[in-house]
Amino acid sequence: MSILLVNSSAPAADPISPAEALQKVRQAVGFDALRQQTDDLLAEGLVEHLGMKGEFRVLFSPIGEFLQTIDAHGTHNVGFDGKSTWERAFSRPPKMLDFGAAEAERAFVAVRTHHWLAADSPYQVTLADRQNDGELALQIARPDDLIPTEIAVDRKSWLPIRASRPWLFGDAVWEFSDYADFLGTKWPRTSQLREGQALDRYDLKTMRAVKSGNPKPYSPPDESGGIAWEAKAPSRVELKRAPSGHLFVKGKVNGEDVGWFAFDTGTASNMTISRKVAERLHLPAYGKTFAGGAGKQSATQFREAESIQVGPATLKHPVCFELPVEFSDSMVKLFGFEWAGTVGYDFISQVVVELDLSVPSLDLYDPAKYELKRGDWQNLRLNYGIPCLLCKVENQFDGWFQFDTGAGKIAIIHTPAVEKHQLLKDRQTQHHPLPGLGGTIDAQLGRLKDFAVGKQTISNVLTFFVTGKEGALTDPYTMGTFGAGILGGDTVIFDYGHRRVALIEKDK
Repeated sequence: MSILLVNSSAPAADPISPAEALQKVRQAVGFDALRQQTDDLLAEGLVEHLGMKGEFRVLFSPIGEFLQTIDAHGTHNVGFDGKSTWERAFSRPPKMLDFGAAEAERAFVAVRTHHWLAADSPYQVTLADRQNDGELALQIARPDDLIPTEIAVDRKSWLPIRASRPWLFGDAVWEFSDYADFLGTKWPRTSQLREGQALDRYDLKTMRAVKSGNPKPYSPPDESGGIAWEAKAPSRVELKRAPSGHLFVKGKVNGEDVGWFAFDTGTASNMTISRKVAERLHLPAYGKTFAGGAGKQSATQFREAESIQVGPATLKHPVCFELPVEFSDSMVKLFGFEWAGTVGYDFISQVVVELDLSVPSLDLYDPAKYELKRGDWQNLRLNYGIPCLLCKVENQFDGWFQFDTGAGKIAIIHTPAVEKHQLLKDRQTQHHPLPGLGGTIDAQLGRLKDFAVGKQTISNVLTFFVTGKEGALTDPYTMGTFGAGILGGDTVIFDYGHRRVALIEKDK
């Protein structure tokens, strides 16, 4: 042991227990003054978010509820009401967060509001393996957290200087600096969030106690009406299936027919649109973001339209990711025709979708008027807006799988599940990188003996076993992804708004 210590490349840090570290941090930030606050607190300042300048507010309660509001080309929210975590972007209807997205938002805000220091906090504090003389590395986790959040504390000031978590495209890192006294407690006047290549900056200006007149200030707003319905229009949508198995619907942007949109449940957040279509229609561009899928992140921007219409449903004032040109062009070669973009979460979450895979055909309905005529509903979870169903692999391993209509006729096992269950052991495979938005990710191509979803078991399923270390297919919260094509002739009914799905087998 003494030899190991002498030869260690990192300086040996003075031993300290988690309880002692907590006490030092509490003293450094002036936590006693914060605990004496019985009202909610409101932090306000300036922000640069998604490449757009604006203002931010963070309202938070003594028991850990929070609501962050950013005003920058619309309203952006992240909230936690004590039970549910939710978000809203560009003033669109809110959506509930689940899996790693909810876990990360709660943990980071607990650090930003000092709630992790409270004696009644749900977070357990432990020492991280990595230590040195300059920083003390702590880890915090709730009992149901899959991944702990690491907090770096400066050993001289005993103030938190960084919080980080593993993310699909590298690490998500909050950096804190320039602490100042507000209401007797020290808060960082400058905070930065780095997610892969994206960087947001927050400059705190004021902190004050408030009494909200809203009885539920942390709950998502009750907003709907993002979809306009043509009462006399048929529910059936013009649909075609590419040789790859991908599904496409005809769409209109600002009333103009622009051709085919991929109907893609794997487009998690916004709609997407090709640069060619956006420039032809002179859609306003703004902001800066990075689009990521199976591969790495690619820089892009936002485009805003007045409307996007698919069949009887018209999405009003959609905000679209502009597809990177290299990705659009590569997919044209795969599909065999030009395409305008993807219909994703923003649209699908506000309609009921009946997708008959045997024809194929697609019908859209108003969720307020829809009734299931046959079959049963089963629970649906959403991972960054992608629908997830509970499935079983080779009659051994249960897990949540993303149901991606843009994934064709294949199953994909994510890297953490491949490693955890040793799914490459004694399996015949060949190296076959998996293409996607942002490039490719390393994978082995083989077969699953069987794959069970709902009441159906599919045999000899063509499967990518992902081995890459970065991208959406390294998600540890879901076991894998499967495409609609492997379900054969089933009818799938999506009702995101009620978090449910029905799988109805074709009549024999």
